[in-house]
Amino acid sequence: MVVFSMTSITEFQNGEDIGGFMNKFKIGKVYTMRSICDHECIWECEVIKRTRKFVTVKPNNQDPVMVKIHTMNGVEFCFPLGRYSMAPVLKADKDKV
Repeated sequence: MVVFSMTSITEFQNGEDIGGFMNKFKIGKVYTMRSICDHECIWECEVIKRTRKFVTVKPNNQDPVMVKIHTMNGVEFCFPLGRYSMAPVLKADKDKV
């Protein structure tokens, strides 16, 4: 039987780092995201700056944009090109190799 404290569950839901299990955006790294419509369309985004709740990324050498960081399943993600039905999603576990 596993018992969780309400503090740890609340921290995980709020996107807090629990024992280093979160994949987070790191300054200077380049991450990739793909188009939902065309799998061969790939954007590269460099992380310029980040705070606890926001990240500033530079998609494909365009002007930098500051977007809100969301978390799901221990991975940070954001919507650098806008939030719409077919918007590409930038995830912290999809860094460029």
